[in-house]
Amino acid sequence: MKEGKQPLSVQKPQVFHQKKIAEQKQKKGMSEGQLVFIGVASILGAGFFLTTATTIRETGISILLSYLVGVFAVWAIFDSLGAMIVTESGSQGSFIYYVEKYLGTLFGFIGGWIYWAAGVLAMSSEITGISIFTQKWLPSVPIWMLSTIYTLLALGINLIGMNNYGRIESFFAVVKTAALVIFIGVVFYFILGGRVAAHAHFTRTDQWFAHGLPGFLTSLSMMFFTFGGIVATGMASAEVENPRVIPSAFRKIVLLLAVLYLLSLFAILYAIPLTKIVENQSPMITILTLLRIPFADAVLNLIMILAAFSTAIAAMFGVSHILVSLSKREEAPSLLAKINKRGVPFPSLIVTTIFVFLFIVASYFLPGSIYEILTTSAGVVYLFLWGMILYTYLRFRRFQQESANEQGKVWGIPWRFWLAILILTIALVGSVFDYKHLMSMLISVGFVLIAGFSYFILIRRKGTRAAEKLR
Repeated sequence: MKEGKQPLSVQKPQVFHQKKIAEQKQKKGMSEGQLVFIGVASILGAGFFLTTATTIRETGISILLSYLVGVFAVWAIFDSLGAMIVTESGSQGSFIYYVEKYLGTLFGFIGGWIYWAAGVLAMSSEITGISIFTQKWLPSVPIWMLSTIYTLLALGINLIGMNNYGRIESFFAVVKTAALVIFIGVVFYFILGGRVAAHAHFTRTDQWFAHGLPGFLTSLSMMFFTFGGIVATGMASAEVENPRVIPSAFRKIVLLLAVLYLLSLFAILYAIPLTKIVENQSPMITILTLLRIPFADAVLNLIMILAAFSTAIAAMFGVSHILVSLSKREEAPSLLAKINKRGVPFPSLIVTTIFVFLFIVASYFLPGSIYEILTTSAGVVYLFLWGMILYTYLRFRRFQQESANEQGKVWGIPWRFWLAILILTIALVGSVFDYKHLMSMLISVGFVLIAGFSYFILIRRKGTRAAEKLR
């Protein structure tokens, strides 16, 4: 890595709040339990509440297998990050530090920019998801109009400043996780009480793969989207008091998410037939409506709107600071590094919002499919990022062995990590079997190519400037 370059670092609001607490307690950082909580809260977003409807319809009951495969890959990704972070300090939890050191500046540049692109896509997806939730009560209001309102609200809150937002973010993190736990408890209460019987589809082999192998493969990228906060969790680990607990905390995050996701999906699939699941409506809302629990569906819908909106605000905060970091590294226009007296990166916020509005315009022309396209696009970009992390770890391990340093070693080297890369590759290739997923694939590949092309232009410009100074 070039001397003088700082690792790309982004803090989400809850991480910022934890940092302030740490400063007030004479630099005492987060505990392992706090990191686990923040990790689960960062990853568990509106995507899981809404995308499960689409993935179930495309995949059938085999979505359970899809998540088992996904958890295996996510576990390897978390192990990679945890091992590198605990071995080499100074990275501030940023995967770009390791990518740039072990793969080169080209990959570091591309990684930073496609992480920004993934953040914009994820934020647009969250905003669209909120709009779909809101349409349950305001069906006549178009998605693009609701998305515009929510985006302007998120921008306004970010422009005011984020000093006290960490408390709000933490509160909604608790609400969001508790809502899913309560949902699981309620549905299993009805199942164990005999008020819900297993539908015949659960034992029919043709319902396990509703659209065959292509349907199963096309759903993988959307499934991976529900784990989209992995990188943000890695950055949050920079605030941990004892770095040695990071690998253990990451394993607990994977375990908790696996339990929450799989139990929720099993409850849905057991209690209602596939034909009852409606696209663009949370299956959790559907099942609570069918169970006729008074106001339960409305309460859950409100919780999902509030929780998803808090995630969208946090995403806007984080994505705008990515541009600030890129600018400070001379990998983005210098104007984007400016931060005002309230600590608000005004130029970066405006640029990020403009790109979100571009996707809102797309929702005007594609109101029925824009959410799936955004979600899949973000999921595909995440596949690129996570594949980069896994390969970086393999290079990192090779360097550690050559230097006779056995720190940062985890089980299953190298076969588990090559298998995880293969799973990500299959998910990437699987996106071509559906035209909407193919469009998402092309969008994501376009981001990677643009980032790579921009790198060479930037390097050429730097080389020209350096040559002029030597004259």
